[in-house]
Amino acid sequence: MTENHPFKDIPLLQEQWAEYGAGILIILLRFFVRARLVGLRGLKGDDYMIVMVLGLFTLDAVLVHQLAHLGTNMDVPVNLAPDEYGPFVLGSKLLLVSWYSYTAILWGLKGCMLFFYKRLAFGLWQEKLARWLAVACLLSYIAVVLTITFSCWPYAHNWMVYPASNDRCGVKTQNFIVTCVLNVVTDAALLFIPLPLVWKVKVTPKRKFLLSILFSSGIFVMAASIIRTTLSLSGTPSTSNVVKWGVRETFMGIITTNMPILKPLVTKAFWAKGSPSTLHHQDHSGHEFNIIQPRSTHRIRKHRRGGSPSEDGFALDNEMYCAGIEGEQVMITTTVDVQVHRETAEPDSSQNLGTQTGKGIHTPWSY
Repeated sequence: MTENHPFKDIPLLQEQWAEYGAGILIILLRFFVRARLVGLRGLKGDDYMIVMVLGLFTLDAVLVHQLAHLGTNMDVPVNLAPDEYGPFVLGSKLLLVSWYSYTAILWGLKGCMLFFYKRLAFGLWQEKLARWLAVACLLSYIAVVLTITFSCWPYAHNWMVYPASNDRCGVKTQNFIVTCVLNVVTDAALLFIPLPLVWKVKVTPKRKFLLSILFSSGIFVMAASIIRTTLSLSGTPSTSNVVKWGVRETFMGIITTNMPILKPLVTKAFWAKGSPSTLHHQDHSGHEFNIIQPRSTHRIRKHRRGGSPSEDGFALDNEMYCAGIEGEQVMITTTVDVQVHRETAEPDSSQNLGTQTGKGIHTPWSY
Protein backbone atom coordinates (compact mmCIF):
# COMPACT_ATOMS: atom_id res chain seq x y z
CA MET A 1 0.00 0.00 0.00
CA THR A 2 1.40 3.41 -0.92
CA GLU A 3 1.95 6.00 1.79
CA ASN A 4 -0.57 8.39 0.25
CA HIS A 5 -3.33 5.78 -0.03
CA PRO A 6 -6.55 7.83 0.20
CA PHE A 7 -8.45 5.49 2.54
CA LYS A 8 -8.21 5.00 6.28
CA ASP A 9 -11.17 4.73 8.64
CA ILE A 10 -10.02 5.47 12.20
CA PRO A 11 -13.53 5.46 13.79
CA LEU A 12 -14.19 2.01 12.32
CA LEU A 13 -10.92 0.72 13.77
CA GLN A 14 -11.72 2.07 17.21
CA GLU A 15 -15.23 0.63 17.26
CA GLN A 16 -14.38 -2.79 15.92
CA TRP A 17 -11.50 -3.41 18.35
CA ALA A 18 -13.58 -2.18 21.30
CA GLU A 19 -16.38 -4.57 20.38
CA TYR A 20 -13.92 -7.38 19.70
CA GLY A 21 -12.42 -6.95 23.18
CA ALA A 22 -15.86 -6.94 24.79
CA GLY A 23 -16.88 -10.02 22.81
CA ILE A 24 -13.77 -11.92 23.91
CA LEU A 25 -14.46 -10.98 27.53
CA ILE A 26 -18.02 -12.31 27.27
CA ILE A 27 -16.83 -15.62 25.82
CA LEU A 28 -14.14 -15.99 28.51
CA LEU A 29 -16.74 -15.29 31.21
CA ARG A 30 -18.92 -17.98 29.66
CA PHE A 31 -16.15 -20.56 30.05
CA PHE A 32 -15.51 -19.38 33.60
CA VAL A 33 -19.16 -19.98 34.46
CA ARG A 34 -19.33 -23.33 32.71
CA ALA A 35 -16.08 -24.58 34.20
CA ARG A 36 -17.21 -23.64 37.71
CA LEU A 37 -20.65 -25.19 37.32
CA VAL A 38 -19.98 -28.38 35.37
CA GLY A 39 -16.19 -28.67 35.14
CA LEU A 40 -14.14 -29.06 31.98
CA ARG A 41 -15.37 -32.63 31.46
CA GLY A 42 -18.94 -31.40 31.62
CA LEU A 43 -18.64 -29.09 28.61
CA LYS A 44 -21.17 -29.77 25.85
CA GLY A 45 -21.72 -29.12 22.18
CA ASP A 46 -22.58 -25.43 22.56
CA ASP A 47 -19.34 -24.84 24.48
CA TYR A 48 -17.28 -26.36 21.68
CA MET A 49 -19.24 -24.44 19.05
CA ILE A 50 -18.43 -21.16 20.78
CA VAL A 51 -14.71 -22.00 20.44
CA MET A 52 -15.19 -22.15 16.68
CA VAL A 53 -17.10 -18.86 16.81
CA LEU A 54 -14.23 -17.34 18.79
CA GLY A 55 -11.77 -18.25 16.03
CA LEU A 56 -14.06 -16.84 13.33
CA PHE A 57 -14.67 -13.71 15.38
CA THR A 58 -10.91 -13.15 15.59
CA LEU A 59 -10.48 -13.74 11.85
CA ASP A 60 -13.27 -11.27 11.15
CA ALA A 61 -11.63 -8.65 13.38
CA VAL A 62 -8.34 -8.97 11.48
CA LEU A 63 -10.15 -8.67 8.14
CA VAL A 64 -12.06 -5.57 9.27
CA HIS A 65 -8.80 -4.02 10.49
CA GLN A 66 -7.29 -4.44 7.04
CA LEU A 67 -10.42 -3.18 5.30
CA ALA A 68 -10.32 -0.03 7.42
CA HIS A 69 -6.88 0.69 5.92
CA LEU A 70 -7.39 -0.54 2.36
CA GLY A 71 -10.93 0.22 1.26
CA THR A 72 -12.62 -1.76 -1.53
CA ASN A 73 -13.94 -1.26 -5.04
CA MET A 74 -16.85 0.64 -3.44
CA ASP A 75 -14.44 3.42 -2.39
CA VAL A 76 -12.37 4.00 -5.52
CA PRO A 77 -11.80 7.75 -6.12
CA VAL A 78 -12.52 9.25 -9.50
CA ASN A 79 -9.54 9.34 -11.89
CA LEU A 80 -7.52 6.90 -9.82
CA ALA A 81 -4.30 5.94 -11.59
CA PRO A 82 -3.97 2.24 -12.57
CA ASP A 83 -0.84 1.85 -10.46
CA GLU A 84 -2.94 2.73 -7.37
CA TYR A 85 -5.51 -0.03 -7.86
CA GLY A 86 -3.57 -2.51 -5.73
CA PRO A 87 -4.89 -1.66 -2.23
CA PHE A 88 -8.49 -1.54 -3.45
CA VAL A 89 -8.15 -4.89 -5.21
CA LEU A 90 -6.70 -6.48 -2.06
CA GLY A 91 -9.39 -4.86 0.07
CA SER A 92 -12.12 -6.20 -2.22
CA LYS A 93 -10.70 -9.71 -1.91
CA LEU A 94 -10.63 -9.42 1.88
CA LEU A 95 -14.21 -8.11 1.90
CA LEU A 96 -15.28 -11.23 0.04
CA VAL A 97 -13.51 -13.40 2.63
CA SER A 98 -15.22 -11.42 5.39
CA TRP A 99 -18.61 -12.36 3.93
CA TYR A 100 -17.75 -16.00 4.59
CA SER A 101 -16.48 -15.35 8.13
CA TYR A 102 -19.39 -13.03 8.98
CA THR A 103 -22.06 -15.53 7.93
CA ALA A 104 -20.16 -18.41 9.57
CA ILE A 105 -20.24 -16.49 12.88
CA LEU A 106 -24.00 -15.91 12.66
CA TRP A 107 -24.80 -19.53 11.83
CA GLY A 108 -22.24 -20.80 14.34
CA LEU A 109 -24.11 -18.88 17.04
CA LYS A 110 -27.34 -20.54 15.88
CA GLY A 111 -25.59 -23.87 16.35
CA CYS A 112 -24.65 -22.87 19.90
CA MET A 113 -28.26 -22.07 20.72
CA LEU A 114 -29.53 -25.32 19.19
CA PHE A 115 -27.14 -27.37 21.33
CA PHE A 116 -28.19 -25.39 24.39
CA TYR A 117 -31.90 -25.76 23.70
CA LYS A 118 -31.48 -29.48 23.08
CA ARG A 119 -29.94 -29.81 26.55
CA LEU A 120 -32.68 -27.66 28.03
CA ALA A 121 -35.59 -29.70 26.71
CA PHE A 122 -34.42 -33.24 26.01
CA GLY A 123 -37.32 -35.64 25.82
CA LEU A 124 -39.85 -32.90 25.05
CA TRP A 125 -41.28 -32.07 21.64
CA GLN A 126 -38.96 -29.07 21.58
CA GLU A 127 -36.03 -31.45 21.27
CA LYS A 128 -37.44 -32.83 18.02
CA LEU A 129 -38.09 -29.29 16.84
CA ALA A 130 -34.45 -28.43 17.58
CA ARG A 131 -33.33 -31.29 15.32
CA TRP A 132 -35.52 -30.13 12.45
CA LEU A 133 -34.35 -26.55 12.91
CA ALA A 134 -30.75 -27.75 12.87
CA VAL A 135 -31.38 -29.20 9.41
CA ALA A 136 -33.11 -25.98 8.32
CA CYS A 137 -30.20 -23.87 9.59
CA LEU A 138 -27.70 -26.07 7.77
CA LEU A 139 -29.62 -25.81 4.50
CA SER A 140 -30.02 -22.05 4.89
CA TYR A 141 -26.28 -21.67 5.52
CA ILE A 142 -25.51 -23.66 2.38
CA ALA A 143 -27.83 -21.35 0.45
CA VAL A 144 -26.00 -18.30 1.82
CA VAL A 145 -22.57 -19.71 0.91
CA LEU A 146 -23.74 -20.56 -2.60
CA THR A 147 -25.11 -17.04 -3.02
CA ILE A 148 -21.83 -15.46 -1.90
CA THR A 149 -19.83 -17.75 -4.17
CA PHE A 150 -21.81 -17.84 -7.40
CA SER A 151 -23.97 -14.70 -7.56
CA CYS A 152 -21.10 -12.65 -8.99
CA TRP A 153 -19.55 -14.44 -11.95
CA PRO A 154 -16.83 -14.59 -13.17
CA TYR A 155 -15.54 -14.85 -9.59
CA ALA A 156 -12.71 -12.37 -10.22
CA HIS A 157 -15.27 -9.61 -10.81
CA ASN A 158 -15.71 -9.46 -7.03
CA TRP A 159 -12.48 -7.45 -6.82
CA MET A 160 -12.61 -5.66 -10.17
CA VAL A 161 -11.79 -1.95 -9.81
CA TYR A 162 -12.01 -0.71 -13.39
CA PRO A 163 -14.41 -0.60 -15.03
CA ALA A 164 -16.57 -0.04 -11.96
CA SER A 165 -18.32 -3.15 -10.67
CA ASN A 166 -22.09 -3.42 -10.76
CA ASP A 167 -24.23 -3.97 -7.67
CA ARG A 168 -23.89 -7.75 -7.90
CA CYS A 169 -20.09 -7.66 -7.70
CA GLY A 170 -19.40 -4.39 -5.89
CA VAL A 171 -22.02 -3.75 -3.23
CA LYS A 172 -23.21 -7.39 -3.49
CA THR A 173 -26.87 -6.55 -2.97
CA GLN A 174 -27.95 -10.18 -3.31
CA ASN A 175 -25.68 -11.20 -0.40
CA PHE A 176 -27.39 -8.72 1.90
CA ILE A 177 -30.90 -9.77 0.95
CA VAL A 178 -30.39 -13.55 1.08
CA THR A 179 -28.39 -13.40 4.32
CA CYS A 180 -30.85 -11.07 6.02
CA VAL A 181 -33.96 -13.04 5.06
CA LEU A 182 -32.57 -16.46 6.01
CA ASN A 183 -30.95 -15.10 9.17
CA VAL A 184 -34.15 -13.46 10.42
CA VAL A 185 -36.37 -16.44 9.51
CA THR A 186 -34.14 -18.99 11.27
CA ASP A 187 -33.67 -16.77 14.33
CA ALA A 188 -37.44 -16.32 14.59
CA ALA A 189 -37.96 -20.08 14.31
CA LEU A 190 -35.45 -20.69 17.12
CA LEU A 191 -37.66 -18.70 19.50
CA PHE A 192 -40.29 -21.46 19.31
CA ILE A 193 -38.03 -23.79 21.31
CA PRO A 194 -37.54 -21.97 24.66
CA LEU A 195 -40.56 -19.67 24.83
CA PRO A 196 -43.22 -22.42 25.20
CA LEU A 197 -41.18 -23.83 28.09
CA VAL A 198 -40.97 -20.42 29.71
CA TRP A 199 -44.71 -19.78 29.38
CA LYS A 200 -45.54 -23.05 31.15
CA VAL A 201 -43.31 -22.68 34.20
CA LYS A 202 -45.03 -21.84 37.48
CA VAL A 203 -43.37 -18.58 38.45
CA THR A 204 -44.53 -15.05 39.11
CA PRO A 205 -45.50 -12.98 36.06
CA LYS A 206 -42.49 -10.74 36.66
CA ARG A 207 -40.04 -13.63 36.56
CA LYS A 208 -41.80 -15.15 33.58
CA PHE A 209 -41.44 -11.83 31.78
CA LEU A 210 -37.73 -11.67 32.61
CA LEU A 211 -37.25 -15.24 31.39
CA SER A 212 -39.06 -14.39 28.16
CA ILE A 213 -36.76 -11.42 27.61
CA LEU A 214 -33.70 -13.55 28.32
CA PHE A 215 -34.61 -16.28 25.86
CA SER A 216 -36.01 -13.99 23.18
CA SER A 217 -32.98 -11.71 23.04
CA GLY A 218 -32.35 -13.03 19.54
CA ILE A 219 -34.88 -10.42 18.44
CA PHE A 220 -32.13 -7.82 18.85
CA VAL A 221 -29.93 -9.75 16.41
CA MET A 222 -32.81 -9.91 13.95
CA ALA A 223 -33.25 -6.15 14.27
CA ALA A 224 -29.51 -5.58 13.75
CA SER A 225 -29.60 -7.71 10.60
CA ILE A 226 -32.52 -5.74 9.16
CA ILE A 227 -30.93 -2.40 10.05
CA ARG A 228 -27.62 -3.42 8.51
CA THR A 229 -29.24 -4.48 5.25
CA THR A 230 -31.38 -1.34 5.04
CA LEU A 231 -28.61 1.14 5.79
CA SER A 232 -25.98 -0.64 3.70
CA LEU A 233 -28.14 -0.62 0.59
CA SER A 234 -29.58 2.87 1.00
CA GLY A 235 -27.76 6.01 -0.07
CA THR A 236 -24.20 5.70 -1.31
CA PRO A 237 -22.73 2.32 -0.27
CA SER A 238 -19.28 2.36 1.31
CA THR A 239 -16.93 -0.13 2.92
CA SER A 240 -17.19 1.67 6.24
CA ASN A 241 -20.99 1.50 6.35
CA VAL A 242 -21.14 -2.13 5.23
CA VAL A 243 -18.45 -3.37 7.61
CA LYS A 244 -19.33 -1.47 10.79
CA TRP A 245 -22.90 -2.80 10.82
CA GLY A 246 -21.59 -6.31 10.26
CA VAL A 247 -19.31 -5.89 13.28
CA ARG A 248 -22.22 -4.64 15.40
CA GLU A 249 -24.44 -7.52 14.33
CA THR A 250 -21.93 -10.24 15.21
CA PHE A 251 -21.15 -8.53 18.52
CA MET A 252 -24.85 -8.41 19.37
CA GLY A 253 -25.11 -12.09 18.45
CA ILE A 254 -22.33 -13.01 20.88
CA ILE A 255 -24.03 -11.07 23.68
CA THR A 256 -27.47 -12.63 23.18
CA THR A 257 -26.15 -16.17 22.72
CA ASN A 258 -24.22 -16.07 25.98
CA MET A 259 -26.77 -14.23 28.15
CA PRO A 260 -28.53 -17.38 29.44
CA ILE A 261 -25.17 -18.97 30.28
CA LEU A 262 -23.88 -15.89 32.15
CA LYS A 263 -26.98 -15.59 34.35
CA PRO A 264 -25.37 -17.42 37.34
CA LEU A 265 -22.86 -14.55 37.65
CA VAL A 266 -25.56 -12.43 39.29
CA THR A 267 -26.60 -15.08 41.82
CA LYS A 268 -25.21 -15.33 45.34
CA ALA A 269 -24.89 -19.10 45.22
CA PHE A 270 -22.43 -18.96 42.33
CA TRP A 271 -20.02 -16.84 44.39
CA ALA A 272 -20.50 -18.78 47.62
CA LYS A 273 -17.38 -20.24 49.23
CA GLY A 274 -16.46 -23.66 47.99
CA SER A 275 -16.59 -24.61 44.33
CA PRO A 276 -19.45 -26.85 43.34
CA SER A 277 -18.52 -30.31 42.20
CA THR A 278 -20.09 -32.05 39.27
CA LEU A 279 -21.88 -35.37 39.20
CA HIS A 280 -22.52 -37.11 35.92
CA HIS A 281 -25.83 -38.93 35.74
CA GLN A 282 -27.64 -41.01 33.17
CA ASP A 283 -31.36 -41.60 33.07
CA HIS A 284 -33.22 -44.77 32.10
CA SER A 285 -33.22 -43.82 28.41
CA GLY A 286 -29.50 -43.15 28.23
CA HIS A 287 -29.60 -39.33 28.35
CA GLU A 288 -26.62 -37.94 30.20
CA PHE A 289 -26.72 -34.75 32.22
CA ASN A 290 -24.66 -32.95 34.84
CA ILE A 291 -25.76 -32.33 38.41
CA ILE A 292 -24.00 -29.72 40.52
CA GLN A 293 -23.39 -30.81 44.08
CA PRO A 294 -22.24 -28.29 46.70
CA ARG A 295 -21.27 -29.06 50.28
CA SER A 296 -24.86 -30.05 51.10
CA THR A 297 -27.53 -31.47 48.85
CA HIS A 298 -31.12 -32.62 49.10
CA ARG A 299 -32.54 -35.59 47.29
CA ILE A 300 -35.52 -35.06 45.04
CA ARG A 301 -37.65 -37.99 43.98
CA LYS A 302 -38.80 -38.09 40.40
CA HIS A 303 -42.03 -39.82 39.44
CA ARG A 304 -43.69 -41.19 36.38
CA ARG A 305 -47.30 -40.12 36.05
CA GLY A 306 -49.33 -42.85 37.61
CA GLY A 307 -46.21 -44.81 38.56
CA SER A 308 -43.81 -45.25 41.43
CA PRO A 309 -40.82 -43.09 42.31
CA SER A 310 -37.71 -43.67 40.22
CA GLU A 311 -34.16 -42.35 39.90
CA ASP A 312 -32.84 -39.62 42.11
CA GLY A 313 -31.62 -36.15 41.28
CA PHE A 314 -29.83 -33.56 43.38
CA ALA A 315 -30.93 -29.98 44.09
CA LEU A 316 -28.82 -27.17 45.45
CA ASP A 317 -29.97 -24.57 47.93
CA ASN A 318 -29.88 -21.86 45.26
CA GLU A 319 -28.46 -23.42 42.07
CA MET A 320 -29.65 -26.57 40.48
CA TYR A 321 -29.22 -28.93 37.59
CA CYS A 322 -31.93 -31.58 37.89
CA ALA A 323 -33.93 -33.84 35.68
CA GLY A 324 -37.56 -34.74 36.13
CA ILE A 325 -39.64 -37.35 34.44
CA GLU A 326 -43.33 -36.93 33.73
CA GLY A 327 -44.97 -39.63 31.69
CA GLU A 328 -42.38 -40.44 29.06
CA GLN A 329 -40.97 -36.90 28.94
CA VAL A 330 -37.68 -35.76 30.41
CA MET A 331 -36.90 -32.13 31.10
CA ILE A 332 -33.67 -30.59 32.35
CA THR A 333 -33.75 -27.28 34.17
CA THR A 334 -30.67 -25.14 34.49
CA THR A 335 -29.44 -22.50 36.91
CA VAL A 336 -32.56 -22.02 38.96
CA ASP A 337 -33.39 -20.77 42.42
CA VAL A 338 -35.21 -23.51 44.27
CA GLN A 339 -36.98 -23.96 47.58
CA VAL A 340 -36.54 -27.47 48.95
CA HIS A 341 -38.53 -28.92 51.85
CA ARG A 342 -37.83 -32.35 53.20
CA GLU A 343 -40.56 -34.78 52.24
CA THR A 344 -42.76 -35.95 55.11
CA ALA A 345 -45.55 -37.62 53.18
CA GLU A 346 -45.80 -39.79 50.11
CA PRO A 347 -46.10 -37.41 47.13
CA ASP A 348 -49.10 -37.39 44.89
CA SER A 349 -47.83 -38.71 41.55
CA SER A 350 -50.66 -36.96 39.73
CA GLN A 351 -49.13 -33.55 40.36
CA ASN A 352 -47.11 -31.73 37.73
CA LEU A 353 -43.37 -32.04 37.45
CA GLY A 354 -41.49 -30.33 40.26
CA THR A 355 -44.56 -29.66 42.44
CA GLN A 356 -45.88 -31.94 45.19
CA THR A 357 -48.77 -31.51 47.57
CA GLY A 358 -48.63 -31.10 51.34
CA LYS A 359 -45.11 -30.78 52.67
CA GLY A 360 -43.57 -32.06 49.50
CA ILE A 361 -41.10 -30.45 47.13
CA HIS A 362 -41.53 -27.31 45.10
CA THR A 363 -38.87 -26.58 42.48
CA PRO A 364 -39.83 -23.50 40.47
CA TRP A 365 -37.71 -22.70 37.44
CA SER A 366 -36.75 -19.11 38.23
CA TYR A 367 -33.78 -16.95 37.46
